[in-house]
Amino acid sequence: MTLLTPEQQREAEAQAHRFPSHLTYLQVHQRLEAERNPPPPSPEKPKAIPIKCRECGTEMDEQDDVLRAICTNFICEACEKKAEEEKRLAWENRPLAPWPSLWPERAILDQENCSGEPLRLAKVINGLLSDGAMVGLIGDRGRGKTVMAARIAQWRRERREEPGIYVRAADVFSLIKGTWEKGRSSSRETEESLMNRFREAEFLVIDEIQERTLSEWENKILVNVLDHRYAGLLPTLIVGNLSTAELATNLGPSISDRMAQTGGVVECGWQSLRQPGTKVYTKEQRESIRWSHCPFTSTGGLGFRGREMQLHGGYHA
Repeated sequence: MTLLTPEQQREAEAQAHRFPSHLTYLQVHQRLEAERNPPPPSPEKPKAIPIKCRECGTEMDEQDDVLRAICTNFICEACEKKAEEEKRLAWENRPLAPWPSLWPERAILDQENCSGEPLRLAKVINGLLSDGAMVGLIGDRGRGKTVMAARIAQWRRERREEPGIYVRAADVFSLIKGTWEKGRSSSRETEESLMNRFREAEFLVIDEIQERTLSEWENKILVNVLDHRYAGLLPTLIVGNLSTAELATNLGPSISDRMAQTGGVVECGWQSLRQPGTKVYTKEQRESIRWSHCPFTSTGGLGFRGREMQLHGGYHA
């Protein structure tokens, strides 16, 4: 037990009135000692280096040492918003995808003048295709069906999407047969890779469907491609100079049912739009078309644009 000296006792009695009455003289003495010998002050924390925006140099409010330890690349809210806006504008203003070279040059130029009922129905079809539908577009020759398909592809380009693959029905099968050529190099297209292009294209237009032979082999190829696209919810437009009944016969019950379920058939009932001498294009207009170097996509592949274009011996423009 700690005892106070007489001197400490007298001091505690004299100073007791300064402290709570329940304290003992020993506790009063300890309080007095604490007053005479206060603990040394804590070392002053160094002032944090202010965090500045890497873009504009503005000093930011963040003073967290942990935050500074894990990241030194800070950007202020105003600069962040500016960067996001610049990114958005760059995305909206990026160049349109080029046209794959199998798209008909005339249809690309004609689609800019698409108007009236063809334009109205093209908008209807575009809405259906946006949901991954399979749509048939039929009618007599000269009704502007291929132009409507090009108009739909142009809307895709304006949405910064791929315009998609355009191919005539007869060329689908000649291209596939072209992959059977004996002695082809390892860099040439295979039947499976070509089939996958048709199966997986972001948008597929098969034109002149009435020109195919309806052979059992062609039927199997067509069903295989279109069934893959149906399963993958990929938009498909089938164009032909046929009636509704003739299209159903051409496609067969399996594909016709899928088409009826997802998009249906649109018939062009107006008069022919082809007028003598009204669709002559200049060299400058033709050269304004931005082509890709691939007949199927704008991002790569084999083939090139030109009258002499040949793809695996199966297609001659």
